[in-house]
Amino acid sequence: MTDGRIAGTDNPVRGLFGSWPGFRIPFRRPRRDVIKPLGPLKPFAKAQRSWYRPSRSWLLVSLLLLFCLIYGFAFAILVPFIVVPFAIPPMILLLLIIWAMPDATAPVRTMAFFFFAFFIGMMVWPNYLSIALPGLPWISIKRLTVFPLVLLLLYSISVSQEFKNTLISALKNVPIIWKAIAAFAIIETASVALSNDLPFSLSKLIVAQTEWTAIFFVSCYVFLKPGRPTRWMLCMWGAGIWVCAMGIWEYRIGYVPWRDHIPSIFQIDDPAVQRALAGSQRSALGTHRVQSVFTTSLGLSEFLALTIPFVMHFVGSEFNWKLRIAALISIPTFVFVIVISQSRLGLVGSLVSLLAFIFIWAFRRRIADKNNPFWTGILVAYPVISSLIVASTFFVGRIHARVWGNGPQQFSDQSRIEQWKLGIPKIISHPWGYGIGKGNESLGFLDQGGFGTIDSYYLLIALEYGIVGFVIYYGLIFFALYLAGKRAISPEPLRGENALLIPIGIALANFIVIKSVFAQSDNHPIVFMILGMLVALLYRFPGKHNHS
Repeated sequence: MTDGRIAGTDNPVRGLFGSWPGFRIPFRRPRRDVIKPLGPLKPFAKAQRSWYRPSRSWLLVSLLLLFCLIYGFAFAILVPFIVVPFAIPPMILLLLIIWAMPDATAPVRTMAFFFFAFFIGMMVWPNYLSIALPGLPWISIKRLTVFPLVLLLLYSISVSQEFKNTLISALKNVPIIWKAIAAFAIIETASVALSNDLPFSLSKLIVAQTEWTAIFFVSCYVFLKPGRPTRWMLCMWGAGIWVCAMGIWEYRIGYVPWRDHIPSIFQIDDPAVQRALAGSQRSALGTHRVQSVFTTSLGLSEFLALTIPFVMHFVGSEFNWKLRIAALISIPTFVFVIVISQSRLGLVGSLVSLLAFIFIWAFRRRIADKNNPFWTGILVAYPVISSLIVASTFFVGRIHARVWGNGPQQFSDQSRIEQWKLGIPKIISHPWGYGIGKGNESLGFLDQGGFGTIDSYYLLIALEYGIVGFVIYYGLIFFALYLAGKRAISPEPLRGENALLIPIGIALANFIVIKSVFAQSDNHPIVFMILGMLVALLYRFPGKHNHS
């Protein structure tokens, strides 16, 4: 080994961070009076550590022993009541071990396997069916796959220069996105100091950094390989079919099918889990609201609204006719499950997808075939078509009730108004936020059952991360939507997987609309995967340029 990993720490740090975009680390120059061995003896040179002296070793050992004593005493007293803070030193040690690993080939195939395992597991398996040990977070399918995935990402960055250079090249192509995600991750971390419940906020921070931030960087690399975005889209479509099948079964029996068949190892004595198993009803109607594998019917509806644009993409003429027919048949099924979930946000997302696809398809076909009067007629008539569709949601009784709601839904609308009235003064008084995971508590709004609740993710982001966090987060989403939309309506041809920029843009538009009335983050990993896919596809786009 001649890269300095044995001789000292300078070279590994330079190798790990030195080529990261915009990142520079100053190092102390080596002493000039030290003779350095040459040739085969170079790896065995004495490390030049200005902070280390043999006479100080007793002090370092004493401090280490004192830390171990305090750590062990606190662990014995506080566990299992408080566990998360005690995981920090082992995690730091693990990161140091990964950092010190010798150069090697990145385990890209293993990383891709865990990436798709995490993606499929979070969609088809109820997250509340997990193993719960005293004092520990739930051991769920998501956590069993995401933590190895994050470790593989850090290992690959540490040991493989090729992996690092490829990832950096893709990120540099769209620098604003990765910088905004990094800035938001810093704000999330800093917000822990504002929390009045440190262990709870730390657990939320770990979830955010592993299931959002790390997933974005993994997605940027995984989707650089042709074929993987299409495979991801097929997995999402298949998961949507599975979720709909479970939803229709639940609709027939009136509760989730696995409610009375849960093994004891997966039974969790938690009020949130019991509420998920009991299901929900529209109080004014007394009818069951389908939620399938999700904890709420709103989460189910949001997932289907994010899936529909990608399923619509399969209806395009470039695919096999059997695949196109299957996609065409599955879309009404998705809409039906949204209807029986009684979640208006999913129907709004479906309408956004329909209107956007009609315009984009007509616009691009008109550019490709200017002599075809059909597409010209669609474009000319589009304002009328879209106006009629929107007008039907106001003047057709059944459609109006499904999309905008009527008497039974008025309580939800009034609750959201009251939440904003409570939230805005709190944001003004604490423009820096209340800390990650504390938005619901800081708002102090209770539903009919006496549980704290918050509906708008806009409000939640502002309460937890402050005004700066709000601007960075939604600025990121809007900028990504702009990049995808600009390509979707450009005259440049979108061939192969580059055409996925169209459903990506529509899915992001759905997310922006839905988050105005839905604050849960169950589907956020999917959105960060979509952002990573956007970066990868823009890097692969013919004639690509810097999108800053």
